[in-house]
Amino acid sequence: MNAFRNALSLRIGGCVAFVGAGGKTTLSYQLMHEIAADGARAVFTTTTNVWEPQPTSIDRLIVAEGSDAATIARALQGDDWHSAVIVTDVVGSPNAEPVPGAFWPTIQTKRRGLEPAHIDALRNANATEITWIVEADGARGLRIKAPGPTEPAIPPCADVVAVVACLDALGRPLDDRTAHRADRIAALTGCMPGAVITPPTLIALLAHPAGGHKSIPPGAHVIAVLTQHSDAALHPDALTIATELRTSGFSRVIIAAPRADSPLLAIV
Repeated sequence: MNAFRNALSLRIGGCVAFVGAGGKTTLSYQLMHEIAADGARAVFTTTTNVWEPQPTSIDRLIVAEGSDAATIARALQGDDWHSAVIVTDVVGSPNAEPVPGAFWPTIQTKRRGLEPAHIDALRNANATEITWIVEADGARGLRIKAPGPTEPAIPPCADVVAVVACLDALGRPLDDRTAHRADRIAALTGCMPGAVITPPTLIALLAHPAGGHKSIPPGAHVIAVLTQHSDAALHPDALTIATELRTSGFSRVIIAAPRADSPLLAIV
């Protein structure tokens, strides 16, 4: 039941932060429900912004206007829930229409999450009971990204940092249709803007101290998660890239199809 959680080396009561691009929210949803289906409790939140989940998709939607700590603490009490999401203030204008094409049932109301230090305090108060899943980076729905000056915003309590990149970016031009901060990716990898994204480009981005290894908390396990849309077969370059990344500071590389019923495809 816990194939994905075990692949991440995430213990019950631990904290995983998803960074990068190419399926973070969907993987978080899959992981939360995997943990919940096994009878444990999991909370999802973000240090950036996220579409508001539809309440029917989870056991408990915790809306804490202004990051009210007391509201969150009360909502986490009891054992009558297994999946919960914490969000705070609305960003922009509310919109109750569903997000088109979203794997996780959400509406078009963007909400803020929590500050990393706030997540740290909440997790430490429930260290043995609740598993924390944090989307610690934003990528505007694109396939790869380079972090900005204040990104990623990883909570200090993260035991595992999952660095996500989508293999479907390969063969596409390095531009704003595929990459978040394409110019920054070019500077880190040497791939010119507009040039075709190749396996060495992806490896260089994930392995760079200012790329996939940026802002990792001391002691956290760093795992690369290579995603792909199809679960029919591994991307032709998946294993080659995974093998190279294993020599670049990643303790493990996971290949996953986030929208598949069983997202885990391979572990290197």
